Amino acid sequence: VECLNRGWHVLVEKPLATTVEECLEIEAVAARAGRFVGVNHNTTFLPCFLQLIQDIQARKLGAIENVQVCTNVALPQLAAGQHGYWFFASPGNILLELGSHPLSAIIRLIGPVDAVRTLVSGRVVLNNGSEFFDTWQMLLSCQRAAAQWYFSVGRNLPHECIHVVGQDGAAVVDLLRNTYTFSNRTRFVGAVDNLVDAWRRSCSYLGGGLHNVTGYAVGFLGIKDTSDIFSVGMRKSIAAFHDAIRRNEKPPVGITESTAVIHACQQIMAAAGRQEK
Repeated sequence: VECLNRGWHVLVEKPLATTVEECLEIEAVAARAGRFVGVNHNTTFLPCFLQLIQDIQARKLGAIENVQVCTNVALPQLAAGQHGYWFFASPGNILLELGSHPLSAIIRLIGPVDAVRTLVSGRVVLNNGSEFFDTWQMLLSCQRAAAQWYFSVGRNLPHECIHVVGQDGAAVVDLLRNTYTFSNRTRFVGAVDNLVDAWRRSCSYLGGGLHNVTGYAVGFLGIKDTSDIFSVGMRKSIAAFHDAIRRNEKPPVGITESTAVIHACQQIMAAAGRQEK
């Protein structure tokens, strides 16, 4: 808010704020100042996710009917007993800290969340006396389709995938490995159709893996900028913000999208609270 009042455009690290009310306050200040606010939801700028968006816009999947997201992430601070971090201060803070990434992808795909059902488990009491849940399972009714989201932290096997099912095709995005596969009916029937589809998906996985290895190698040797998936998504997100500012246009990910993420977090927290009661 101070930066906006000084006449600067602002790019904010996610989350934009911790409540919808704070988001609306920022929006009002930005409107009065005539400045733009962008938010670094860098997951929506990962190459594999952008490929999914490209295929959706090309109508390869048809109308999206369902989105399934699995977010299995490590959280070494949890096992180490380092519970002084902000995201341990309240049960819902972990959603704002880590959950904003998959939520930004869900909302990008099928619109804002209208209704939520939440199941939490894995309850522990931390060193700071706060309650913590290591597993959240959500059913999300969104503007254009439904989504299921499994969110678990402190796991040994990191795994972050998005499975999108449409009327005409399905796609899987592996966010950690930066791979993308698309599947639809071929002109063949039965086992031949399955074989052709499996061949195409295998080639896609192999091509994605080779591209990742090549990118890592040229980055390691200093030939090009590092191309690990996190750095690429960050650079694309930051570049998109500055490109929009140079054109005097609203950033592609701004207050509206980020407010929808915070609103979804609040809905999930409220639903979890109703379960506890």
